[in-house]
Amino acid sequence: MNFSKPLSDTLTQFNAAALADGNLPAGINILAAMCCTLCGILPRGAGFRAPGGDILPVGLDFLMLDGLSSSLTDAKVFRQMADMQSALTANVAKGNTYEAHHGIGMTMHGTPIYAAPSNDNAMTNLESTLNGFGSRSGDSSPFEALLFPTSEAMKSDLKTNSMVFARLDSNSPPFEKYPSTHLSQPFIRAFLDTGTGQRRFLQQLKSLAQCGVGGLALHSRIALSATPTVFRDLLTNGAADFLMKSLWIYDHPRSAPQQNPIPNSSYSITQAFDAALRKAWSQRLDHRLQTPPAIICEWRKNQGVWVSYLAKQENRFPGISATAYTLFSTLLFGLCRLSNKETGSASPAGAFDMAKHLIERMIALREHLVQSEERSRLRTIAIRLLPKLDGRPYTARDLVRKSNRLPIDDCRRALQLLSQERIVVRVGEEQWKLALPVEDGLQKIRTSIIEV
Repeated sequence: MNFSKPLSDTLTQFNAAALADGNLPAGINILAAMCCTLCGILPRGAGFRAPGGDILPVGLDFLMLDGLSSSLTDAKVFRQMADMQSALTANVAKGNTYEAHHGIGMTMHGTPIYAAPSNDNAMTNLESTLNGFGSRSGDSSPFEALLFPTSEAMKSDLKTNSMVFARLDSNSPPFEKYPSTHLSQPFIRAFLDTGTGQRRFLQQLKSLAQCGVGGLALHSRIALSATPTVFRDLLTNGAADFLMKSLWIYDHPRSAPQQNPIPNSSYSITQAFDAALRKAWSQRLDHRLQTPPAIICEWRKNQGVWVSYLAKQENRFPGISATAYTLFSTLLFGLCRLSNKETGSASPAGAFDMAKHLIERMIALREHLVQSEERSRLRTIAIRLLPKLDGRPYTARDLVRKSNRLPIDDCRRALQLLSQERIVVRVGEEQWKLALPVEDGLQKIRTSIIEV
């Protein structure tokens, strides 16, 4: 696996291989998941801000197929997320209990966390606005203030709606039964499986992804997980529109590199992520912030190049431009958060090439799945042909005559598949015969697994 110099330098800078004990492809996957998680936990509106004020958003949903990358991401990313959620829930509950008894919230370093407002300015301002004080007839500008959350409202939201992160599967209760989510922006870790509630669960995830469930207006970020078999089945059974809106991250046995970059001994990616994640959660919870976190830079040119690159991939993966529009910005923003003074700032060129690498992997998986669909179709034909081969050798034309409307090209390809599985063997140039009894051959072809 050959990487560009900007990408190689970036992987060395952030010790990507160390994330998976030397397995660099898996390390890249985990690093990408870290960036997506850091951006997904921030309040809406976070991103890159151009000098003129335009915002390039960050964050996107992603799906990880079960394997080394997925299991290590659970250990290195989502375990920390779950621990922080548990701590937040406990501290908010403790603060609410304290306030109920003493009339004031808990304090941190002597400063009240949940102190009640010292005056009724918020109500006074609301009354003034509703009564039109201070504005002429036809001047609606004072009412704009009602469209933005106040710090008091956000403080109250944290006290009553403290769920930021949740883990769900098909056995979980309907999402409407969960406590209200902080800022109506949950980060969901969802496990797709073959349980009896899969259909209901999948519909719920679709609703979450489409900004609402059970009448709740939500802006969710979703990190999916599935086995290759479940993933393939869902893609072919009506869930493709939902799954293709996520970045696909997966392991592949043939993707191991020949040589890993030299480790960066002065940098711990694990410690950097822990610090960056705590900062992201803190900024999410800080009701005093007037604007979402942003990095000031001129982003238009780089994003334009990224959009042009995605447009060229549309014929290989229809819809990829919409799915991956924020992938480059998400990786660059996440890497900026993970950088420090010792390692230097993140490289836009490195983030760009990392994004391209992930898109190429996603496209390769789709192309493999398309080929697998064709293989599945031929396997169905092969199952129909096997009993017809019993007794003596047959040519493809013989088998077509014994079948109903079977194109001869499909017959020949199905015979080739049976040959690859060593169920039939060629006799001469044109004929084929069974290498196994019919029942054994049927069992073998039915249980053959297509790897993703």
